[in-house]
Amino acid sequence: MSSSTDAFRKDRTSARSYEWGLDSGQVVAEAPVAIFAIVILVALLLQPAIVLYDKVVIANAAAESCRLLVTDMEYSQGSNHSGNVDSFVKRRLAGIPDNEYFMAEDPVITKTGGSDSKSIKVTISVKLRPLPIYDIAARGIGATGADGLIEVKSTAQTWPREPSDVSGPWTGTPAK
Repeated sequence: MSSSTDAFRKDRTSARSYEWGLDSGQVVAEAPVAIFAIVILVALLLQPAIVLYDKVVIANAAAESCRLLVTDMEYSQGSNHSGNVDSFVKRRLAGIPDNEYFMAEDPVITKTGGSDSKSIKVTISVKLRPLPIYDIAARGIGATGADGLIEVKSTAQTWPREPSDVSGPWTGTPAK
């Protein structure tokens, strides 16, 4: 009976070692390394994602404010209400979280052109603080200014139409 018991134990031991693996302790040692690598990877992708998010919001705000200035100019016979554009832009930039890593300072809004020019250009610029993991590298490659902030800038430009160019079913005149 002793040989059958030994054979039974041998079969159970080999099955257990196959099921759990003989090197299962190595997985426990490698897990912190893998988790650390994943955390570093996510941290390295976070700063470009923040800059891209800011760039998208700023570009949309610049384009919308540029369209607002053109529409205002076309339908109010040249009276320029660009003072309202600043509040319009700030409302659009409210989509950026109120955090220094997204927007450290108030936005700089520059409008050029008007009722007497051929084009209207709106430039919006915001500055954000780099994440600590990027701070030294950003300063080293010159991605930050003297104040240590990264500048994200977007410009939109459009050309107003002459009232005689507007045609279609809503104006009562046939298209050219």
